[in-house]
Amino acid sequence: MLPKIFKPFYVVVSELNRIGSLDDGGYILTKELIRNTKHCLSFGISDNFDFEKHLNKLTKCSVEAYDYSIDKKFWFNRFKKDLIKFISLKIFKIKKI
Repeated sequence: MLPKIFKPFYVVVSELNRIGSLDDGGYILTKELIRNTKHCLSFGISDNFDFEKHLNKLTKCSVEAYDYSIDKKFWFNRFKKDLIKFISLKIFKIKKI
């Protein structure tokens, strides 16, 4: 049996905030949890760290983010892919480059 601390509980919807992007990279947290956050430790962020940036902006908490799959090869391949999209006019947002 799980301890009570790990069991789901009712939360009023008005006490919830979405942190991060609307697509992958965002989470729903209670306002109390956001207020009490002093440090954020993230694993497996890939190239989307919108949640961590947003949380840091709201709370000024320190952030540590890790992902073993991110290396020079990842960024080189990502650059090539984005360059091809840009040249073929499939990317119109500067943020996406």
